[in-house]
Amino acid sequence: MEQMVYIVSVVFTCLALLIIPVIIITRRLSVHLSFKNILRFIKLVASQLDDEEENNEKSGTIGEEDKRRRLPKHVAIILDGNRRWAEKRGLGTSEGHQAGARRLIENAKDCFAMGINTVSLFAFSTENWARPEDEVNGLMALFEKHLRSEMAFFRSDKIKISVIGNRTKISQSLLGLITEAEEATKNYEEKHLIIAIDYSGRFDILQACKSLAEKAKNGLIQIEDIDEDVMEKELMTNCSEFPNPDLLIRTSGEQRISNFFLWQSAYTELYFPNVLWPDFGEAEYLEALTWYQQRQRRFGLRMLSLLSCFLSLLSFLVHSCIRPWTQAKISLKDEKEIDEGTSYVAGEEETPKGLLREQMPRHVAVIMDGNRRWAERAGLLTSQGHEAGAERLIEFAELCFKLGIETVSAFAFSTENWGRHKIEVNCLMSLFQRYLKSKIHFFQSEEIRVSVIGNLEKIPESLLGTIKETEEATKRYKKKHLILAIDYSGRFDILHACKSIVKKSQQGLIREEDVDQTLFERELLTKCTEFPSPDLLIRTSGEQRISNFLLWQLAYTELFFSPVLWPDFDKDRVIEALVSYQSRERRFGCRI
Repeated sequence: MEQMVYIVSVVFTCLALLIIPVIIITRRLSVHLSFKNILRFIKLVASQLDDEEENNEKSGTIGEEDKRRRLPKHVAIILDGNRRWAEKRGLGTSEGHQAGARRLIENAKDCFAMGINTVSLFAFSTENWARPEDEVNGLMALFEKHLRSEMAFFRSDKIKISVIGNRTKISQSLLGLITEAEEATKNYEEKHLIIAIDYSGRFDILQACKSLAEKAKNGLIQIEDIDEDVMEKELMTNCSEFPNPDLLIRTSGEQRISNFFLWQSAYTELYFPNVLWPDFGEAEYLEALTWYQQRQRRFGLRMLSLLSCFLSLLSFLVHSCIRPWTQAKISLKDEKEIDEGTSYVAGEEETPKGLLREQMPRHVAVIMDGNRRWAERAGLLTSQGHEAGAERLIEFAELCFKLGIETVSAFAFSTENWGRHKIEVNCLMSLFQRYLKSKIHFFQSEEIRVSVIGNLEKIPESLLGTIKETEEATKRYKKKHLILAIDYSGRFDILHACKSIVKKSQQGLIREEDVDQTLFERELLTKCTEFPSPDLLIRTSGEQRISNFLLWQLAYTELFFSPVLWPDFDKDRVIEALVSYQSRERRFGCRI
């Protein structure tokens, strides 16, 4: 009898393992049963495992060796706040820079001691030449002093030194020291200190583009062969085994990249402490590393552990089956009421309290992050999350235009998003087409010009037709411009511009020496707008990355990161972002 009970229990357990996924997949994903959809479900389990792993890390249950392996391989630092630090203490500017230089050496030593391979320091930007002459001369003398005094340490500790930037304005004495330091340390591998002097992220991209144009003209490379790998070999960070920073720290509370590592920071975690650089000690640095280790870095799609998923599948399925009966569901009617409760007020034209209309940004870009998490928390389907996100975008753009903002750019679908499940991708493509079609009359009545940028080769023909129809119907409008980035990548945009310039160079239409920022921007996809560079970038959901969006264009953009998921980013949140923007002092690299 006991054997019979045991056999029956085993059979029912096996049936449960087969039937429960069917129930969950059909209830939660609203799709037919297939092997592909079961795999999709496993991915959902894996995402919960990722969250559990993150919680373990926060609670200290992950070993020290694992934590060490999770340290960033490359940390980049924008050393901001030396002058303000000196002013607060009644000291001269030169004393602030001296304190900053000492901190630079100390922090680099700490980084290498912790096992980080590469440290990049933004020591002097191209824009810094606009500072007073005595300050510039003092900085150059400071670079010479510390390169000379630390040379013995670099050798004894086997630290490779590289100095990147435009060297044409640097004094011969400093150039000699740079050459000496680079030559003396070139064979070291485990520790690499990169110092950026007279560096600009845009200059870096331009010099790479010019180099490729020269090579193409000499038959050393074909235009169709220019890709991300080829581009990275031409950038100044080709001196490093790890050219792209995992973590970028900017001190002093400023939230800009300030034309540093534009291409390289496509997926970099961005950390902005309110500490002035000379005060950024070991404790602050450890806090930055802890913050980094807690970040969930997705790169558009997540690598999954199928074995771990299988081991936790049964418990997760049981939890998912119980959840619909233990958690109150939000009906579509309730969802609509919630949206209406947080919607922007149609027809409102008065500038909200705390904002100055004359100081509004001309161009606001937004990374709309959090639709899926919003849907999951609300007990809704992923598709409903994207629907809510689409509605929020229209309301967001409408509010921006009413406040006097002329251009709104929205990151709707990244190139990396093709790595999502086919069902979700198809759902998004259908959503884009449906919304563009349904809103054409709205765009026309509100005189909103619509442009779609990105690599449109993979886009379905039906959606392409709707895009062309919408762009054609709204092309004459000038005061309001909505730019949708679909299958867009900042690196693709830069490569697209570079290839166009290389081709024109081959045809004799331009010379390499004529390639400058103005010419390059005419080849970018954002040439469709009068204001191609956003004044403000908003990213929702708490992530602090640019995620390969508008890399060239964001050189001096103010960044605003909100923990709120995109469908919940209502009028009050928009005003909060704009108030933050108007409270900042935009200096475009000319003063720290």
